[in-house]
Amino acid sequence: MSQLNIWWVRRDIRLKDNQALQAAMKDAENLIPLFIIEPELMETAAPKRRAFILNALKDLDQQLRDLDTRLILRQGPAKRAFAQLKENFPDIAIFAHEDFSPFARERDAEIQESYGLSLLPGAVLRHPTEVLKDNGDPYIVYTPYKNKWYEDSMPNPGDLMPSSKELPPLPEKIETMDLPEVDHVKGYSATAEEAQKRFTAFLDSSIQLYKSQGDRMDLEGTSQLSPYLRFGLLSIRGSLHKSTDEVSANEG
Repeated sequence: MSQLNIWWVRRDIRLKDNQALQAAMKDAENLIPLFIIEPELMETAAPKRRAFILNALKDLDQQLRDLDTRLILRQGPAKRAFAQLKENFPDIAIFAHEDFSPFARERDAEIQESYGLSLLPGAVLRHPTEVLKDNGDPYIVYTPYKNKWYEDSMPNPGDLMPSSKELPPLPEKIETMDLPEVDHVKGYSATAEEAQKRFTAFLDSSIQLYKSQGDRMDLEGTSQLSPYLRFGLLSIRGSLHKSTDEVSANEG
């Protein structure tokens, strides 16, 4: 029987430097890029946030179609979505990036127990359990937390994963649904191309003034990258390396 893996898309709406996707691709004869429209998250989201996510997924679907596959959509609680998939595909392996909200922890524990779930790093640079006081308690003051955060080495640039030029095909006869149509968020095109464009512009100009003007909302000093990082259109690791290199080059 062929190996069928699922890349469960969550806060990693990208193909580049995606640890969950790379893990799901390994040894897979078939791959399902899956997004679940969970009512617990999407129905309570602010309209602009929901619109940004859906438009980012539309862009991801186009990127996948360019690789002769597509994004598969399910709606409803995650456990029900996976139960429906298991009816048609009994042997599946699920891969996703670890999330740390109370809802995500509870949901993922349930999916892990019922269906198996491999959780990968990727949403953060440091796992919450890695940045603790010597007695194991979490920090409640920022400065000592920051100092502890910087004690460990940074990810190696060689660990960054390029966009895959080819993905395993979808299994035959898999059903999906259409993405809901929503308006674009004014001023924030939710595409991978726009994310890279904004990040490059930030490195070329505003980053040198960010420390002194980052809180000045009346100036063009902020990065304007929050939604692109929040929903994973940009890789945290890749962004760190490029911005660190840019600052070092200018200081040198």
